[in-house]
Amino acid sequence: MKSPSPSNSSTLQNRILKYYRDAYTGYRDSVLCGTRVCSTAERQKVERQERDIKQGVPGYVFLMEEGLKPLLWITMNLCIPLGKKRGQPMKLEAWQAYDTIVLFGWVKKDDHGRRRFVDAFWEVARKNGKSTFSAALLDYLIFGETPGVRGYIGATTLEQAEEVFVRCEKELSLVNKGVSVANSKNNKVLKWRDGVITAIAGEPKDGKLAYGTVIDEYHQHRDNGLINSIRFGNISDQQSLLIRITTAGVSLGGVCHEEYKKCK
Repeated sequence: MKSPSPSNSSTLQNRILKYYRDAYTGYRDSVLCGTRVCSTAERQKVERQERDIKQGVPGYVFLMEEGLKPLLWITMNLCIPLGKKRGQPMKLEAWQAYDTIVLFGWVKKDDHGRRRFVDAFWEVARKNGKSTFSAALLDYLIFGETPGVRGYIGATTLEQAEEVFVRCEKELSLVNKGVSVANSKNNKVLKWRDGVITAIAGEPKDGKLAYGTVIDEYHQHRDNGLINSIRFGNISDQQSLLIRITTAGVSLGGVCHEEYKKCK
């Protein structure tokens, strides 16, 4: 296949950026004016963003171009991993684009390389693409944002961790060469260029720092042992991003429900 010319590539990037800018404003406006059916927590999330922009956050600034960086990389480098649209360029939904822009768009005023948010929590109903979404963000963190870093996918079982791992691998390998996967009884390892993502069902054994981590089906975790083992190992890296994804589950006394109440 012929590579696009520089002018065509620039045009494509501008189209992608416009799509995501429009997705951000369209989602925001639909939530605030009530045309989108959403929960109180979803509306409050958008209201908080608007309030933070208007009133300001000490030490931080919201830069749309910073929030757009992961979205551009994802659409230019990843594809839909499964289903009828498998192999097509990945284009995130409006709510996913909005949350990504908020997550990555807030940075320190004097150091735009330092983000405000380093802990993300998404509780989403089934069949809303949370595994594919979180896999794309992890791929960006490990293979797109910073060279030579390591990421983890943690779950209560290795089989559960594979849900995100398979998407990380397929999103990447269907359009990129040189992606490798190694399987063992205890983990799965994805490598591309000089980045590494490991799927685990317990604490990391090698002591390597994680630049990005996805905790899958957080409601199944009895405690925060896995999270703490990764988080405390990354005290020296202020950019390390933790992403917790989950469906609602049934427990009202676990760590996931406590995190849900804190987020609300």
